Amino acid sequence: MKGIIILSKNMKEYAKTALKKLILFSIIVVCLMACATKKQSVFTNLDCDKYPVLDSLGYIEYTDDYLFTGKVFDQINQKGKVLVPCLIEKVKDTIPTYFRYTEICNFTEGDYAFFMLPYALKSKRDIYKEVVLKEFKKEYKSDAYMYDHLQAILFHTQDKTTNYNNRLRLYKRLKKWYLRNYEKPQKSTKPIPTTNG
Repeated sequence: MKGIIILSKNMKEYAKTALKKLILFSIIVVCLMACATKKQSVFTNLDCDKYPVLDSLGYIEYTDDYLFTGKVFDQINQKGKVLVPCLIEKVKDTIPTYFRYTEICNFTEGDYAFFMLPYALKSKRDIYKEVVLKEFKKEYKSDAYMYDHLQAILFHTQDKTTNYNNRLRLYKRLKKWYLRNYEKPQKSTKPIPTTNG
């Protein structure tokens, strides 16, 4: 009888320890999920369907000097920064447009999405140097390439898998770049409480 009592006490202690570990593990998992969700929050739950202009990127007009113009371009300028996360998502789009680049390829809607980023951001930042050349520096050591030429090489002149993988690399780099430069956590304006002791 004494052995059974000792065994049941050990089982109770084991059950308490296991329960504590399970609760601690659950708390850690919830915290990790919350942190991961918060960091990518601008790209989660995107409702890009409410911006029909994104489906018209292939109809952006340009002048003889290759400056963008027209109704679609004006709408992107008007909407501005609110479109940026959706434009970044659109970079993955491989639907061809009517614009033929030097008989090599037709640019895609994703290419136009990238071209529109500086206009939507209302920024003079050189996204080409900050993102493209950094991501593809091993492939192209010179920064003498014009972006549209490099765009054709990276995303259109290789096999389909390589072209799309390069496009995904650009997309991932753009997301990181955007989060780092434009979605910095807001600093709290609440005073930090002091402890008296």
